[in-house]
Amino acid sequence: MYNKPLHHLRTHSSCFLSKFEETWNSLDVQGRLDLWHDDAKIMGDIPRRIVPKEELKKDLGSGMVEAGTIDFGTPKIDVSGKGANVKILVHEDDGNKIHWVTFSLAKENNLTQPIQLPN
Repeated sequence: MYNKPLHHLRTHSSCFLSKFEETWNSLDVQGRLDLWHDDAKIMGDIPRRIVPKEELKKDLGSGMVEAGTIDFGTPKIDVSGKGANVKILVHEDDGNKIHWVTFSLAKENNLTQPIQLPN
């Protein structure tokens, strides 16, 4: 059975992943920060702990450069009425490092329209 709100959550999650990968690989620190709500709590790159968005900004650029380019595999997206849990295999540094990443994305508003996917 088709569930429009859950379909939109899946679409928004896919768009988030595309923009995350795009902003990381182009070293667009502000673009990556713009993906997160101002009050978001994010796992910091260095050190590995939950930090507010403003604190992440301090070391984000150097962490992106150090990791090199990233390439996302096919995500496993589990959606519910409250948001989405996304598990994805990430290839870093031209495939030299491979690891799993999990995003827990909270629904911030009533998603009635899909957002535009990047070109």
